[in-house]
Amino acid sequence: MDEMECPNILFVVMDTARAKNSLPSINEEVVPNLAELANSGVEFTSTISNAPWTLPSHASIFTGKHTSNHNTNAGNKNFDPDDPCLPELLNKNGYTTVAFSNNSWISPEFGFDRGFDYFYKGWELIPAGEDLARAMRENDTPANQIRSILTSTEFKHLPSSILNSLFAKFLRKKYDYGAYLTNWKIKRWLNKERNKEDPFFMFINYLEPHLEYNPPNRFCEFLDDDISPSEAKEVNQDAWGYVSGEIEMHEEDFEILEDLYKSEIKYLDHRIGNLLDHLSERGILEETLVVVVGDHGENIGDHNLMDHQYSLYDTLVHVPLVINGPEIFTGGKKISHLVESRDLFPTILETAGAEVPKRDGISQSSLEEAIHEENDDGAYAISEYLVPQPAVDTLRNRAPDSTIVDKYDRALRAIRTTEWKYIVGSDGTKELYNIESDPGELNDVADSNPEVVERLHEKIPDEYGTLERGNSDEEQLDAAAQQRLEDLGYI
Repeated sequence: MDEMECPNILFVVMDTARAKNSLPSINEEVVPNLAELANSGVEFTSTISNAPWTLPSHASIFTGKHTSNHNTNAGNKNFDPDDPCLPELLNKNGYTTVAFSNNSWISPEFGFDRGFDYFYKGWELIPAGEDLARAMRENDTPANQIRSILTSTEFKHLPSSILNSLFAKFLRKKYDYGAYLTNWKIKRWLNKERNKEDPFFMFINYLEPHLEYNPPNRFCEFLDDDISPSEAKEVNQDAWGYVSGEIEMHEEDFEILEDLYKSEIKYLDHRIGNLLDHLSERGILEETLVVVVGDHGENIGDHNLMDHQYSLYDTLVHVPLVINGPEIFTGGKKISHLVESRDLFPTILETAGAEVPKRDGISQSSLEEAIHEENDDGAYAISEYLVPQPAVDTLRNRAPDSTIVDKYDRALRAIRTTEWKYIVGSDGTKELYNIESDPGELNDVADSNPEVVERLHEKIPDEYGTLERGNSDEEQLDAAAQQRLEDLGYI
C-alpha cells in the first residue's frame, strides 16, 4: 500500500480465535486468506489479550487500558469509560465510524455504540423496530405474548420488530453465526450509505468460531475420514455441564471438537477473504489499514476447561494479530516481540493522524515500536479476570454435589514475559510456568522458583491495587440481552 494521510481503517475481530489454531504462520491451511494478508503485511506472533473473554477484552482495545483501569467486566457490564474511546476519537478526527457486531456483549445495550455513527446488530435483519424478547420471556402462552407485543410496541415498528424476532429465533443460526449476512450488510453500506468524502473506521465482530461449533459441512475438512460432520456435531458442546462435572467427556471428544473449531475458523477466514476481495475490486483496499485480531482464545478440554472463562492460560489470552498497510505495516514481517491487544488503541490513532491521549493507564506503546525493537528482554503483558462469568453459583446449580467448581470462585491476574507466565489468584494461589520449555502451561514451577515469583509479582503495576473477586451484576441485564447471552452460553 502507498503512504496515505488518513487511510480507511478496517478493524476485524475474530471472536474466540486462539493463536494455537489461527496464527497464520503456523496454520496456513486453516487461515489461507489471513496468511496471504500477513505475507504482505505484518504478523505479530506474541500478542496477549488483556482479558480472556469478550466484554473486557473489547473494552481494553477501545480504551487502551487494562481491565482494572476501564472497569468493564462481569461486575460492571456497562462500557462507560471516563476517557474518550477509540471510535469517538476517530470520529472527532474526521472519520465516519460504523460497527457490525454479532456478539451481544458488543452492542448498544452495553454502551458499545459510543462514538459510532452507525451500529448494525447481527441478530437484527432490519436495523429498526424494537426487541420483543422481553414479551416472549415474560409471558407463558402465545396468546399472552402476542397481547404483550401489541400493547408495548409502536404500530410503525411492529412489522420490523416481528420480522427481526422471527429472524433471530428461526433463521439467524441456520447457516452460520452471522458472517454471511454481515458481509452483505457491509457491502450494502459501502455501496449505498458511505460518505466517500470521508475516511471510514469500520469495526466488525465476527462471532465464528464461538461455541457451538457448527461450521457448514463443506468446511469440515479437518475431521477424520471415519466421522461425518453430523456425527461430530453430536459431541457434547455444553461447556458448563462439563466444567461443573455434570457431563463426562474424553480425549477423543475434544479432538473432534478441536477439528470442528478449526473448521469454523476456516469458514470465517473464507468470509474475511470474500470481504477483502470486495474491497479490492472496488479500489478501497489499497486505501485501507486492515487489522485482524482475536479478542480472546478458547479452552477445548485444555486445563480441564471448555469455553473461555475461569483461567488466564495462553489458550485464552494468546491471540492472532495481523496488520496490513500502510507505511510500516507491510513487507511480510513476523514480529515475535511481546505486545498487548490494548496496544491497538494508540496504533490505530497514530495511523489515523489522531492524538493519543496521555492519561494514566492508557497504552502509549504503538505496535510500530515493536517492529523496530531489536529485543523484548524487558517486555511483559498483563491479563486480568476480575469476576467469574457465569457466576460460580450457576455451575453449582448444575451439579450440586460437585466441589470441582469451588476453585473457580476467584479473580485472577497474570503477567507474561517471553520466558515466564505468573498467575496469581484472589484466593492466594500462585502459579508459575516456563513458557519456553512448557508452552502448554502444564507444569507449575512456582514452589521451585520463589525468586521468579517475587520478581514478577513486583512487576505488576501498583495502580491495580489488591486483587479481589468482584460481584456479578447479572440482575442488571434486560430480558432481551439475557436471552441472547444465554444462547451464547454466557449465562
